[in-house]
Amino acid sequence: MRKYRCNNPTCPVATIAWPMVGYVWDDKKDCPCFTCPECGQPVTQEGPCEEKNRLTIADYSRLAGKTAVYTGRNTIKGLLYCALGLAGEAGEVANQAKKIIRDDDVALYQKHESLPEERKAKLIDELGDVLWYVVMSIRELGGCPDAVARQNLSKLSARAAHGEIKGDRREKDYGRDSNA
Repeated sequence: MRKYRCNNPTCPVATIAWPMVGYVWDDKKDCPCFTCPECGQPVTQEGPCEEKNRLTIADYSRLAGKTAVYTGRNTIKGLLYCALGLAGEAGEVANQAKKIIRDDDVALYQKHESLPEERKAKLIDELGDVLWYVVMSIRELGGCPDAVARQNLSKLSARAAHGEIKGDRREKDYGRDSNA
């Protein structure tokens, strides 16, 4: 069971718990949305996706930049610092994934809900560090994280439209600079 919160402050059902059945993805909210059976208002999963806690990529980039304390910002040294930090943090994510196989008593094809909460928390923490280094790497290159996200979605949408979302499709151009 997961908990969901109705967005209607006057709803008599403040917090509802029921299985995740029949949910749809709302592209505007990027999280599972339901309709409250009591009042008919939209319901969202409790946690970091709640509306009051929403953070855009642009907001995150701006706030992450305030925490960036390293020498060589806006130089090749700054880019290398971020790229190597990204590789290191991605390694930490991989290390946590390895520990799922080695330490956690879960079958590989079980749902992620079967993972121990501590392991999920560690993975999410490391992924947060990966996110920071991705955003800072983009900024070091003078790019805009929002634009990179949009460009990536455009590329993936083009691949999906051509039925080529799997595998290595680098030989084809999907809206990327052909010199890349």
